[in-house]
Order: sequence, then structure tokens, then C-alpha cells
Amino acid sequence: MSERPDLRIDGLEHDGRDIELYLGCPRQYLYQLVLGLSGAREDAAYVRFHRAVYKVLDWMREQSGSIEAAAIADELESAWNEIGPHDDPLAPLFRASAIRILDQARTRPKDGIEFGRVIGIKLGSRTINLAIDEIEQTGGQIVVRRIRTGRPPSKPDQRHLHALMLKAARLQMGSKARFEVQYLTTNEPVPVTLDRVMADRLDDVQEALDGLAKGAYPAKPKNAEDCPRCPHYFICPSVPADE
Repeated sequence: MSERPDLRIDGLEHDGRDIELYLGCPRQYLYQLVLGLSGAREDAAYVRFHRAVYKVLDWMREQSGSIEAAAIADELESAWNEIGPHDDPLAPLFRASAIRILDQARTRPKDGIEFGRVIGIKLGSRTINLAIDEIEQTGGQIVVRRIRTGRPPSKPDQRHLHALMLKAARLQMGSKARFEVQYLTTNEPVPVTLDRVMADRLDDVQEALDGLAKGAYPAKPKNAEDCPRCPHYFICPSVPADE
């Protein structure tokens, strides 16, 4: 299967995370976002642990003023029972890590920070919408920040989604905006320089949009070693026939 025009996605608006999924592997995008197959890996305790933490972080962003530790504990309890690896042998270790991450998030400053703003970037006739975890404006400085629950990678994360976030912010708020990722496990902000790769990243995104518009979903992962971890590994490259 090279192209499936009957399954093309040619809308005028896209979510930045969806585009990142397509860039990772167009076939996985097809399975999850076009055909609606689940992308969850229910047996991955580590993944469930992070999902539970992210759910509490989302709740925390919606609260005004300071948040009591007891309220966060109650929210974590609910998220843990619903999502977290409460039945895993390592559950106590995951739970302790979740509590530490959320406690660090609770004590981070909020002054001058806007949470959860969605900004768009227009590429040709299409708009990509990007949910920014934090935009901090203090002392004339603008920092576009993504929040991650894990540890910093060995190299700054220059993924396409981050380039889109920074480019969109600069178009709306000025060319001096900079980007960083806050890793909550170590409570460490890591600046990410994207200027040298920005043009290539935007070209890749444009190609992805063009591929979606044609219905192009090749089984072409960015990293072949990711295939065995894909939830659709055992059905790839099966695709329903065009009827």
C-alpha cells in the first residue's frame, strides 16, 4: 500500500502531537488516528505511572493559587487507581516517584507564567495547533516550556514538536523567545537550541501535511528499533481494503 486517497486527512487544522506521531511512523498514525485502534500498552507499568502523573499535573494547572499537599495526594490516589500500575510488583517504587515529582511540581513558582495556552502556526493553508505547558514572561524574557516527568536525555530534545512550539511562539510573541524542557524527575530545566534545525524541521512537517492530504501511510518508522514496542507490531502492515 503506497497511498490510500480514501483515507486522506486534508483538514485545515491539525494537532501538533498528531503530526509528531505521523513523523514517527505514518502507518502508526493510520492505525491510531484514522482507523481508531488503541495505542495503549496496558502492560507497561512505566507508561501507566507517567500517565497517572500527567493526569494530576493537568489537574494542578487548572487550580488557582497554592495547592495543598493533601489535595494533590487525593488526586493522585484517584488517578493511580484509574491509570497507575497499582497491581505491579514495583508499584511502591513508582508511587514514591510519583509523589516526589508532584511535590516538586507543587513548589515551582507560578508568577509570570501562563499555563496551557494553545497557539497555532500556519503552514500554507493549514494550521497546526500546539498546547504549550508553560509560557513564562519575566523581565522582558519569554520562555516557552514543556513539562516532562522523566529524566533529561543525553542530548537536548530537538524533536519536531518542540521546533513547532518555538516557531509559533516567536511568530506571536517575538523572535527572542527561547525554548526549554523542565524534567520533573530531576527538577531540572534544560534549554533546547533549535535555530540550526528549525528550517529542516518545518520542511519535514510540511511533507507530513502533504502526505496526509494524499493518504500516504507507509510503514516507515523513524527508528526501526521502535517497531517491537509498537502496539500494532503484530498486525502491521495490514490495512482494510478500499471498498
